[in-house]
Amino acid sequence: MVLKCNYIASRRGARIARHNMMKNETCPVARSVDIIGDRWSLLIVRDAFDGMSRFSDFQRSLGMARNILSDRLQKLVAAGILRTQAASDGTAYQEYVLTEKGERLFPLVVALRQWGSAIFSPAASHIPS
Repeated sequence: MVLKCNYIASRRGARIARHNMMKNETCPVARSVDIIGDRWSLLIVRDAFDGMSRFSDFQRSLGMARNILSDRLQKLVAAGILRTQAASDGTAYQEYVLTEKGERLFPLVVALRQWGSAIFSPAASHIPS
């Protein structure tokens, strides 16, 4: 099987995968980034691995607007990364839990944590100057 990615040079000279909006996109990186590539989606997945499952828990942890959180949760459910279920405590709330597909992201989250811990000191800003 041949995996094809289209690349373009960024302003800083790094090579990055370019999503070409083709119906038959074959690059696994581009296809993955379409689902979890925005900042919020990956942080929601991280928090789900850390045991969060309720809308209010995600919002409290991430400090994001309700409408954006709702949109990202819906997209993750539609992509099969999360699923909804009745709250485990019997209340009327629903919980968001990782599916098997979502659980397969665990090595990615662990790798990003390890990379971030190695690259950034605790006091360092994560925003390049």
